[in-house]
Amino acid sequence: MVTVVDAKNFMKDFGSWDDLVDRKIGLNADDKRNVVDLLVDQVEFANVIVINKTDLISVEELVLLKDWLRRLNSGAKIVTTSEGRIPVSQIIGTGMFAMDKAKEHSGWLSVPRGQEQPESEEYGIRSFVYEARRPFHPKRFASTMDLENGWLAGVLRSKGLAWFATMHDYAFDWSQAGVSFRMDPAGYWWASTPEKEWPENNDEIIKIREEFQGEYGDRRQLLVFIGIDIDEANIRSLLDSCLLTDLEYVQGPEAWAAYEDPFPPIEFDDEEEDEEEKDDQEFEVEK
Repeated sequence: MVTVVDAKNFMKDFGSWDDLVDRKIGLNADDKRNVVDLLVDQVEFANVIVINKTDLISVEELVLLKDWLRRLNSGAKIVTTSEGRIPVSQIIGTGMFAMDKAKEHSGWLSVPRGQEQPESEEYGIRSFVYEARRPFHPKRFASTMDLENGWLAGVLRSKGLAWFATMHDYAFDWSQAGVSFRMDPAGYWWASTPEKEWPENNDEIIKIREEFQGEYGDRRQLLVFIGIDIDEANIRSLLDSCLLTDLEYVQGPEAWAAYEDPFPPIEFDDEEEDEEEKDDQEFEVEK
């Protein structure tokens, strides 16, 4: 799977507010994707990344761009060129594509926790992982985590799983790239899924159990942030302020469900179905 990066315009487009329909490249008039979403999807999924038009940028800009692309996709082969001149052997028949890995594309943290790569001191590109074993209060989160207030200054990419008190059973997929930020239901936490619905493979069950901790199992905040000159201390402090307080936490899920929640409710495809049948449904929240 090969993707081509425009060396001159990639970083500029990464900061764009344009939707695909604004550029007249949407699938249809209802395509709500942002240009940044498309860029990130293509880069993170690729096996080979071709940086084209390198003659239009400086050596320093190219080094920065390559470093940034490696952060987005540490497993891809990066090739540089100008005017699209590249040996066919570099992009055809590389043997790098594997369907099993492609199916696991949603696995967001390519570098295991505790094994982060050394940071680029010259360009200030770094990453960190935020983890917490208590949920966010939705109202505090909504009022604090406003992209326009600059709390994500310098963060080019963040992604992971989030846990909200009022929607206790659901894991939310956190995905931010540039100015684009999305929060969508990813599915049930394993702790809220009947064990009869768990994988049958014993190795997978062991991995699931390894993520469990305390009475709430695998529910947690697990987010990775990547950027340039990012203020880690400030981001951690803001996220911590959105977590339930000690008093709120001990009240438990029944009390949490009554908290004020500015987010729209999760809508199932068929609201007429019984609760027992909802495990297999697809659902989504619009942000």
